[in-house]
Amino acid sequence: MSLVCCTDFSREAWSSTFSAAQLANRMGVTLYLVHLSQLDYGHAQSAERTARERWATAQLHLQAKRVTSLVPDLRVERLDGPPIEALHDFADSVRASMVIVSADQRIINGSGARARLGEALAATLSVPVLLVRAPGPWTAWTRGEVPVIVMLALKSVAGAGRLRRSVERLCTLGPTDVTVVHLKNTQEPSPLDVSSEALPAAYPSWRSYVSEARFAYAGDDLHVLAKMLSADLLVLGSHRSHGDGSRKQEAVLRRLLHSRFSILSVPYATPLDLNKSDLEVVLAATDFSEWGDAAISLAHRLLKPGGAIHVLHILPAATASHDDARRRAEEERAHDALGGLVTKLELEARDVRLHVVRAEDVAERICAVAHEVGADALCLGLSTETRGAAPERLGLIPQRVLSLAPCKVVFAEAKQ
Repeated sequence: MSLVCCTDFSREAWSSTFSAAQLANRMGVTLYLVHLSQLDYGHAQSAERTARERWATAQLHLQAKRVTSLVPDLRVERLDGPPIEALHDFADSVRASMVIVSADQRIINGSGARARLGEALAATLSVPVLLVRAPGPWTAWTRGEVPVIVMLALKSVAGAGRLRRSVERLCTLGPTDVTVVHLKNTQEPSPLDVSSEALPAAYPSWRSYVSEARFAYAGDDLHVLAKMLSADLLVLGSHRSHGDGSRKQEAVLRRLLHSRFSILSVPYATPLDLNKSDLEVVLAATDFSEWGDAAISLAHRLLKPGGAIHVLHILPAATASHDDARRRAEEERAHDALGGLVTKLELEARDVRLHVVRAEDVAERICAVAHEVGADALCLGLSTETRGAAPERLGLIPQRVLSLAPCKVVFAEAKQ
């Protein structure tokens, strides 16, 4: 694990470098201080290019020297080529858990215009991007002097697991004061909207409330709410696609980048490579069929070492004809059956957590459990007969899970 901090040697970039050094020190990880050279190799003469490269390298080492006493492991790197692509590849190569930039840092985009680096990174990177406004709050926080005031903004329960875990990791590093805000658009209600009653139950250790949108742009609402809370950090989700969600996200960030607080942009979803084992938390739902076995096996394959598999079985909602003893016996049998699956599928060495719950709406309950455990992915079994089918042909439960899930949904194939 490592942190990557971008600098252009400006006064604003020094703020982000200092904050990154403090975070790296607190986390005990390697900090990579990088400079995106953006040299125009088509027009710059060889001597001029060499001089600029030497100057940038010297500045990079000079800035690193100013924070080297704060960081257990500090490394510098100058990146050439298209800036976003170069940084994306570098972050992947060093397995960065976060990229840190100044909220005011600019780059030259593909059309030759100046653009905000943080805005571009939030729409493309698969790791959180921290846009630093001022180092002051981080300095006092890392010393344990004052809590950092965090506002976690939820548009819906979708992707909430990754946002929550990002804030929880922050809480382990120092004192925090967290408020969870769900911004509800009454003009465009969503089935994933969170009620005022459900929000405190989902985040019992943090303050929370639902606020109705008042302005035409969500960024303006978030700015007002964060200012009201005197927030040092606003945490919000970001879309990595180039579709409508990504454009809306860029518009929100654009209206927030002039604010006085820092912003942590957390990607809602990352591309899921079924051949890699890099997920921290995976939920597999089973009905004890071969489809359920396939879902659990897939969850096992996707999990990284040290990760947790949550195995879920849902019983029908209890009726008046079920007395307490009968209900308990039924739930105990289901729990024992889940334990048998762990042995059958040879998962004893993994961190496996079993859940037996009752529900009338199976899909809704599956998604609720995925939200509660902070799942990175949710695995369901799928018959080969429905392979490649459109969502509306998957069946009622898988279709509703796809529309409600707070994380990625992966279907495991099993023969009938």
